[in-house]
Amino acid sequence: MMFVRAIRTAIAMPHLLMAAPFVALLLASTALTGAAQSRDAGTPSSAFLSDLAGEWQGTLTYRDYQSDRRVSIPLAMSNTVEKVGGVLHSDIQFTDPGRIIRNLDMSTLSADGSEWIALSVADGEFDEERLIIASFDKTPSGWQVVLTGSGQDDGRPADLRITRTLSGDSFTSTKEVRLQGAPDAEWAFRNGFEVTRVVPSVEQLLGNWKVDLRPTPGADDYFQSFVVRREAEGGTLSGEFYGTPVQNFEVNLDWGYVSFAFTTEDGSGTYHTSGKVVAGRLEGRTHSLGRGFLAEWSAVRE
Repeated sequence: MMFVRAIRTAIAMPHLLMAAPFVALLLASTALTGAAQSRDAGTPSSAFLSDLAGEWQGTLTYRDYQSDRRVSIPLAMSNTVEKVGGVLHSDIQFTDPGRIIRNLDMSTLSADGSEWIALSVADGEFDEERLIIASFDKTPSGWQVVLTGSGQDDGRPADLRITRTLSGDSFTSTKEVRLQGAPDAEWAFRNGFEVTRVVPSVEQLLGNWKVDLRPTPGADDYFQSFVVRREAEGGTLSGEFYGTPVQNFEVNLDWGYVSFAFTTEDGSGTYHTSGKVVAGRLEGRTHSLGRGFLAEWSAVRE
């Protein structure tokens, strides 16, 4: 659980302060407890968070305290921004040895634009954190924001600095630490991420998926398969859901992500299914009016 908590902290938008997803990574041994640094830059508005909307994929890297080496793991993130209020919602997924971890985060700015505020839910735990926006600069291809605060690094009081940069379709975040009382010391890397925007395409749906139909996380395993294929180059999609041929397959790419819908039929009636690609996995819903049946499900690649 220490590894999971470490990465969770790092990935949680609050901790990471990644922009859209994340990553100002905070490892378990680097806990952010407050922010008390002066601000010396232009004041951004929450509107810039909309630049992070969409699907992103890349790598999360952290410095292992025991071996003092850098470890990288795959990272996927899906961001949406509220039209009113400009709150950034991030659905983040990464792989911890043996299981897939999912975080749900919300990020916004304080009313005066001086703080980055992040809320995170992961493993049933809720976190809220604030960091000072020390600088914000627009660039020809995006922007760069520097966040500062104070906390602990490996159990010792430390200053924190997180630099996030959006450049075209690339987004990076780097968290550095420096022991308090040593202003002349160099900043040391602790964690960060590099992600690239994923352009929505039908190819994100193709392949074999393992559908999780458990009503609750603690329920007995109940998995089914979902196979999606393309009949010909640029042709229509087909496949099987629950082993039943898919009909009326439709895909929409206009909203910055891949959404889909189809029907299936068996002896009990017609089933309507819809869903979308979220951070590299599928989230869907299936219902049958004739049976009074409604189920929500998720799926990962087999």
